[in-house]
Amino acid sequence: MAAIEGKTSALSLMAEIDLGEEYDLNTVEVSHKGGGVIELPGPRTRPVRPHLEIFAGPGGAIGRLVRGDGRALPTAVLLDDGVANLVALAEPPAVLSRSVTGGFWVLSAGNLRRHADDGAVLAQTPMAAQDLVADESGGAWAVTSEGAVHVSVSGSIDGPRLPWPMRRGVTTLGDAFCGITLDGPPRIRCLTPDGAERRVRPENGLEPLEQLVALGPGGDALVASAATVRLLGAVGGTEVLEVHGAGLGDGGEPFVSRHIGSDLFVTLSDGSELQFAAPADAPSLGVFPVVCLKGGRSLAYAQDRAVWFDEHGVVASSLRVDGKVFRDEVFSQAWRLAPVRGLAARNPTEVLISVSGPGRIVVIAAPIA
Repeated sequence: MAAIEGKTSALSLMAEIDLGEEYDLNTVEVSHKGGGVIELPGPRTRPVRPHLEIFAGPGGAIGRLVRGDGRALPTAVLLDDGVANLVALAEPPAVLSRSVTGGFWVLSAGNLRRHADDGAVLAQTPMAAQDLVADESGGAWAVTSEGAVHVSVSGSIDGPRLPWPMRRGVTTLGDAFCGITLDGPPRIRCLTPDGAERRVRPENGLEPLEQLVALGPGGDALVASAATVRLLGAVGGTEVLEVHGAGLGDGGEPFVSRHIGSDLFVTLSDGSELQFAAPADAPSLGVFPVVCLKGGRSLAYAQDRAVWFDEHGVVASSLRVDGKVFRDEVFSQAWRLAPVRGLAARNPTEVLISVSGPGRIVVIAAPIA
């Protein structure tokens, strides 16, 4: 195993949530029925912890709690550095967005509401929409089947419905609503409430499946596709962050892991990295990330294979994972990325990573620039 100093900026623990019965966060048993084009090996039934889906933007970060069976809870989680504040809602949220002026917006069951930080409803308007993001005026943009519409702080629609041929993944820049186009070559497009268009095109090309995560006033763009996040500089240059696994070590220090080619990498909380070779019997499809650091050892897991590496990066044990081995050796100590909205950003220079593990959910902040 090789230690690589100074490869990445230091990681930090932004917030954590203890998993307790008060918020119905019990682990659920989930069946994996297979039946796809490619059926991956591994346990057909396994326990799954709840996870936190993150929504972030200029106003800050907020999340919704989702059980392992996909059922969202009627709760908003306000995320600030060092604090996770759980706020009860009348119904489960579909999309949330934090406001620069305080409070937050919630889209759920055909309604768009603006809430105070304590959960009190400040404004409400009926609306069937698929996406939502607050802007710096205190209002919000919503994406409906008929296009994008701007909603004022009072909850009234204060502009025309604007055509919006964009893929999911939107953000704001000032009062403008921004996304990546679907009509023609991908480019970043922004609309103001009166329908005026503001174009932003970093010198670096956008990949076909990338979504816009954050946009800076100078034109820096943070985009993501699956587990790859790229920072595209307005005047050139690209930074890349791969996130295949993450969690907390023995002492509560965050780590982030990735599997690139035939090597596994683990970024530690001080920014240094560990690197060691993936075992020959690692699954041939997908990635094989490190999901646990314990007592100087590292556990990598995917599908039907789990491998413990010792402090020197040598394989200490290799396990074929069935249901019992998963529960005893993997689930009891491994961390899992949120399967949906596990990566988000308040600005283009920092990525928020949501993971659930033994007893808690945590949000890790990873600088990318």
